[in-house]
Amino acid sequence: MNPTMAVPQGYSIDLGGRAREASGLPLIAFGRIKAPAMAERALVEGKADLIGMARQLIADPEWITKLTRGDIEDIRPCIGCNQGCLDRLWAGLPITCILNPSAGREGRWGAGSLNRVSTRSRILVIGGGPAGLKVAEVAARRGHQVTLVDRAQRLGGKVRLIRKVAARAEFGESTDWSERQIAKLGVEVRNGIEMAPEDVQYRGGRPIVTLDGEARDFDEIVVATGARPNLATLGNAEGRLHSVVEAMENPNSLGDHVVVWDVEASQPSATAAEFLACTGRRVTIVTPVDRPAMSLGLSNNAPQLQRLAAAGVKVIPYHNVAGLDARGALLKHAHTGVEQRIDGVDGIVGALGWVADEGLYHAIRSRTDRVRRAGDCVAPRDVGMAIYSAEALGREI
Repeated sequence: MNPTMAVPQGYSIDLGGRAREASGLPLIAFGRIKAPAMAERALVEGKADLIGMARQLIADPEWITKLTRGDIEDIRPCIGCNQGCLDRLWAGLPITCILNPSAGREGRWGAGSLNRVSTRSRILVIGGGPAGLKVAEVAARRGHQVTLVDRAQRLGGKVRLIRKVAARAEFGESTDWSERQIAKLGVEVRNGIEMAPEDVQYRGGRPIVTLDGEARDFDEIVVATGARPNLATLGNAEGRLHSVVEAMENPNSLGDHVVVWDVEASQPSATAAEFLACTGRRVTIVTPVDRPAMSLGLSNNAPQLQRLAAAGVKVIPYHNVAGLDARGALLKHAHTGVEQRIDGVDGIVGALGWVADEGLYHAIRSRTDRVRRAGDCVAPRDVGMAIYSAEALGREI
């Protein structure tokens, strides 16, 4: 059993301790043990003779080395997402880790492969989500002088929204770790700055960027602005069609009865539905496929469906939303076209996919060729691919 992040860390330690006491046999504790303090406590309290770790050592193979030298905060945590390891294993694919791009790629990116640069460059990273944080971290480790700007007051991008769901909150540890790393590496962080194309000029062979009224020169710009929700036009919606991001940022704007139009059947739409249901709203998922969360791996799909059911979320499969009026939402069968209605719907949350937020990149590209991009502003995928592309770019700069 490899439980998801919804299962408490160290869930089997007490049970294992009782088995050890009853049998008198040596015991290896297991089960979402990742923090050194938890591992030590299990040994000190006599609940285990050894500690077994699997996913945590995929996330950070240097766990023991970092612990030995006292760098506990540098240990990259396993967040129990199973996306790069268990879900890929069961699909017959090589094991990776969405937070550790070197996992499964040790020949290219293993320990000792990150070479420092001979000439230090000034790098501006625009965007503080997972990709921007990773580019900043890798570039700084190689010796570059890095400045990271983000329009939000907190780093983390859309991971900040995931943290709102209790069963998914551990995902936030990924960006917490990245923030600690860039702070230790001396990356300059500027929050609350909305970059515009006119803030970037091109003089003397390098970009000149205006930050808070100050003109500064950089050698390279990396755009990591992520993706924005795709929101189709819906007849008679009258401003009541919202994106997944809008729904999680401001649920009070939705009303009491919400339909999640789940075309992508992915984790973001399931997370949004779970979040809204946990706020006390009546939530119905309308999807053209046979169930929500179809794109999730085997280890995540069933637990997610169980949580949606426990939260009282209703599901109407094989349908799309065709309109919204004062009476409610009009649905149309995805295959037959037969219509039905859900009365009393206050708002629609459209989970209709994502579009690369690449406008700033192309605008800057028209002014200078010293600009690159990473993450979802290249192509919307998932967090693992965003971090992977950022690692590759950070190693190239």
